[in-house]
Amino acid sequence: MPVVAGARPAGATAATGTGEAGGDGEAEAAGGVAGPGAPAVAAGDGAARADAEPVERSSLDDFRGFGRRHAWPAALLAIFLLSLAGIPPLAGFWGKYYLFQAGIDAGLAWLVVVAVISSVISAFFYLRVIAVMFLDEPAGAAAPVSRSRALGLALAIAGVLTVAIGLAPQVLVSAAEAASRILG
Repeated sequence: MPVVAGARPAGATAATGTGEAGGDGEAEAAGGVAGPGAPAVAAGDGAARADAEPVERSSLDDFRGFGRRHAWPAALLAIFLLSLAGIPPLAGFWGKYYLFQAGIDAGLAWLVVVAVISSVISAFFYLRVIAVMFLDEPAGAAAPVSRSRALGLALAIAGVLTVAIGLAPQVLVSAAEAASRILG
């Protein structure tokens, strides 16, 4: 099923907009700012003008050579996908860590094992997308890139936050604990 850039059906991955790249909903939820960042990068590679037709993303082939054509958006997409995979020192690692720790504390070790296995499987799919973006030759003519300053700024902020939260997660954890005490 063809997918318009930026729109994803339920169960679709952030990377390709289809179910092809695999992934688990838990990884997207734990990704923090990376969750919405990955499809935003893919959408940003779409039409250059607001009135132009959107570019369809229906297979992994659409990302072949993306890193060679558009280095910065591809680097951001790689950061977001690595965070969704739970690779340290990115925000997604800490999201998964705290999620898994809460499951163990609740006595749901069997569920944590299932989540860890699905996270490992999804990491292979995310790494496949990254490899295709940077190691494969571009397929066909390059699609025009959106030059939206707002999108570029939003993606840059999301990328910085994904790395910053990964490097200093205690800042957010302390703020959440303080809010929890205040709110009861």
